[in-house]
Parts: sequence; structure tokens; C-alpha cells
Amino acid sequence: MDQIRVLFFISVVLLTSLPAFAQNQETSESCRQDWKDAFRGDDYPKALEFFRRLQSAVEKNDRSAVAGMVLYPLRVSGEYRIHNRTAFLRHYDRIFDAKGRKAISSQVPECIFGNWQGFMAGNGEVWFERYANDPTFRVVAVNSKSWPKPPRRSKK
Repeated sequence: MDQIRVLFFISVVLLTSLPAFAQNQETSESCRQDWKDAFRGDDYPKALEFFRRLQSAVEKNDRSAVAGMVLYPLRVSGEYRIHNRTAFLRHYDRIFDAKGRKAISSQVPECIFGNWQGFMAGNGEVWFERYANDPTFRVVAVNSKSWPKPPRRSKK
């Protein structure tokens, strides 16, 4: 009898949450509307253009093109580790691991998030930004599970 109650409870929760889940799905059009009054709204068109190029290059596995879209040194998992194009290409599979590539490919381009730190894809797997001295957007940080943060040293 307890199993039937548990199954019934789970069914009720799932059925009542489906409409809310469906309403929260981001679409290109809903995100475009959100950007009109957003904090980084002026940068949005160029950020969107950059992200579409990045997304295409990652999906095609065009590592050379991706390397050209990076600002070096590239911060990976909170550390500056990738100082040049050669090192980036050597460690590409660890920098853009399966989770990072999926975050880029599944991101609805119009739904990229932007704040004072830059723009991000996924849940912060990839960050890109432009700077005053170089108005071209570049990838500035990648958070990769394949390249974990080093352990913190204890203070003595």
C-alpha cells in the first residue's frame, strides 16, 4: 500500500510540474524580447554574432577557428593556464571536454546570458567578452571538469 501512495505522489508531482516546465522553456523569440532592456543590451547583437561563429566552429570541430577566437592567456577552471595558441590546440580536448561542447551546441544563441563579467554559454562553461582596446569578442574563460582546479594550499 505504501508503494502505491509513493507512486501516486510522484505522479501528481510530475503532472503538476510539466506545465511550469513547458512555460520556462527558452525560445529564440522570448530571449530576443528579454534583451531589449537588458544590462548588456547594446552588446547583445555582436555577442550573438560571435557566439554563433563559436558554436559553428565547435560543432564542426574546427579547432583552429576556435583557437583564433580565444583571448590568451585563457583562464581554465579559474586558473590562467593556456598562454598561447599552440598550448590551446594541444589541450583542446581537455579545455572543451564533452560537457563544454554540449553546453555550446545546445545553447539557444539568442538566450546567451550577459552581465558585467561578460557573456556565458550553458551554466558558465564558457565565458566570452570584448574589451575597450579590442572590440572583438573573445573566449576569456572555460570551466572544464576535465581540468579541475588545483587543491588549495593550507596556510601555516
